Amino acid sequence: MPVDPRRRAALEVAAALGCLAVRIVAKDTGWGLAALAILCAAWAAYLLLRLKRHPALWVAWGLGWAPVRGALRLHLPVTLLALLAVILAGWTLRGPLPPVGWWPLAIYPLWALAQEFALQAVFVRGLATLGVRGSLLPVFAGATFGLAHMPDLPLAAIAAGGGTLWTWLWLRAPSTWVVAASHAVLGAAAMMALLGKDPAQEFAALLPQP
Repeated sequence: MPVDPRRRAALEVAAALGCLAVRIVAKDTGWGLAALAILCAAWAAYLLLRLKRHPALWVAWGLGWAPVRGALRLHLPVTLLALLAVILAGWTLRGPLPPVGWWPLAIYPLWALAQEFALQAVFVRGLATLGVRGSLLPVFAGATFGLAHMPDLPLAAIAAGGGTLWTWLWLRAPSTWVVAASHAVLGAAAMMALLGKDPAQEFAALLPQP
């Protein structure tokens, strides 16, 4: 028996918000990494099952290759302008960029892809299915993405702005690959230039503290 799309969307949005609450509570504890791994594994299993039954979801989730070129035409200039603004603001406020290890350059884009998939393909699409107007979607997405980075208020504020921008871009040119690349570039630059932090610390914070 087919599941009503609105009912499914409501359940997915509720589940996403529930997982977000678990993530916020567990992230600064010794269970942070385990909780994140369990949540990711559960969502991966569910989404792979959905994809097996409905292969067209690959495109609906923004993972098709056809929209990439069109998305680049919109995302690239906006990302470059935002990157320039972040670097100039950081140089004014904090001076030159701090040193950063090489390994976040390999890991952070994968983390950005996972976050953008959850934000755009699951949360934003779910809200749209439930009837949330397009003009409100970036606002809700930005607020939720900022909340996911609590209790670090400066990081949460930057994430809220980034989530709003990336959702605005994704709604106009829905390529999750391209918006994840924008996230990786701007997210890493903002952490270094505006907060003086190595992006690696986001992953280090997941590990149990001695």
